[in-house]
Amino acid sequence: MDISLKLKKVTDPSFAEYGQVVIPRAGTPDSSGPDHNWWDALAVVGLGDASFGVVEAINTGEYRQGSLEQHKHTKEIVIPVEKDVFLVVAKPDAFEGAPDASKFAAFYAPAGAVVILNEGVWHKAPMTLSDRAACLVLYKAGTGANDKVVLDMAEQGLEIRVAAL
Repeated sequence: MDISLKLKKVTDPSFAEYGQVVIPRAGTPDSSGPDHNWWDALAVVGLGDASFGVVEAINTGEYRQGSLEQHKHTKEIVIPVEKDVFLVVAKPDAFEGAPDASKFAAFYAPAGAVVILNEGVWHKAPMTLSDRAACLVLYKAGTGANDKVVLDMAEQGLEIRVAAL
């Protein structure tokens, strides 16, 4: 089964089924002065001991998602820090029964956006139209070793690609 995804702009309402989005400097600051603006509690995420990492998206020229991974017990936060990226995501139940294209989506996230994936949301490393783009990744310490399921899309009978760039 081929799944061709149209790229959507990531906004909190459009992404609500998958998690939360924080767009920096949106709305009125909670406090400001001549030397700063401060937005407080844009999102509150309980991670306990957090692990900080960096994932670098490398443009291969093919916008296909060969595998997806899932963390059932922690949220994952992805922050593009250099350039814009896009993420392929799927609802937690996307692989229960026959695949349903409506349970998959692709979202464009501009540099500086904070994308918070809910527990159980299928995802993989972001992709980019740039040559390379680094993202800061935060999740509960030990998640990569103790809370990760990876599915090969070919083994699932799926080819997922982002078509509308």
